[in-house]
Amino acid sequence: MTGKELAALRRRAGLSQAALAQRTGVSRQTVSYWERKPTLDGRTAILRRIAGALDPADRNLLLSSRPSLGFTTLRFVAPISPEQVNLIIKAEAHRKTAHAQMRRRTCGAMTRKATMCRLKSELGKQRCRLHGGLSTGPSSSEGKARIAEAQRKRWAAWRRAKVEHEDADKT
Repeated sequence: MTGKELAALRRRAGLSQAALAQRTGVSRQTVSYWERKPTLDGRTAILRRIAGALDPADRNLLLSSRPSLGFTTLRFVAPISPEQVNLIIKAEAHRKTAHAQMRRRTCGAMTRKATMCRLKSELGKQRCRLHGGLSTGPSSSEGKARIAEAQRKRWAAWRRAKVEHEDADKT
């Protein structure tokens, strides 16, 4: 959508620049800036507010996203059915959740210095490569058995030490 189309839609809705700015939560100068632009693209939240402020029931406005950029475009299209609108909303929600799952977070694991790890996690993981983000664990049956036996020994030693500590505290 161009800035001129936005101005025409705003006038058709009977809104001034100040009224549109107030409904969308931006300044009047921002609306004026948008109306001077050759194309209107930006963040999804603002464009949704523009579309809702102009005419919530207007099915001629469509938000379309450009994959991998995080930007969307407000387009003026032919009328579409409510079912198509629901499909578009579901696809946008799915895209957002998929993006959130693939986002790299700060690892946050406790380091040896008792501080939080500040490395970024591996894609789709919670931890960095140093704290288990790349770990696949044992894959063979022998490796799994070896890990299980080591865990049994470790817990048995922990239980023995706990009992000895409790006995020492009683005497």
